[in-house]
Amino acid sequence: MSESFNILEFFNLVENLKKTKRTGWVNHNIPMPESISDHMYRMAIMAMTINDENLDRNRCIKMALVHDMEAKLVKDLDKYEMIVQAYEYEKEHRINLDTFFNSTKGVFQHPIVLSWVDTLYKKRAEIQYEDVVDQNL
Repeated sequence: MSESFNILEFFNLVENLKKTKRTGWVNHNIPMPESISDHMYRMAIMAMTINDENLDRNRCIKMALVHDMEAKLVKDLDKYEMIVQAYEYEKEHRINLDTFFNSTKGVFQHPIVLSWVDTLYKKRAEIQYEDVVDQNL
């Protein structure tokens, strides 16, 4: 098999990631849910914003882009991105997505991400729901 064919096959995989919607959002009937590619892109941007001299930021970005979840930070970013997306869907669609938030309680380890989670929970507490039913029931 030629190298050209392998790279084309890889690019086809990347194209499919753009079109494949994330299962959790689809299962919760979220209109126009993010794709796998959307998710990985946001994780990479989040990794870019980490200002921690103990981490190799470029490596974290690369790991996020290929969704290699070996590093604690990238695992934290993955879960954090999920609850950020849940928060955005809650605001936009006026629905409660507690299941996503509950599934991440106690899993975050990186101190910067922990501070982001704390801020997100404070922002989430400000959401006003109108006759909202938990979509996870």
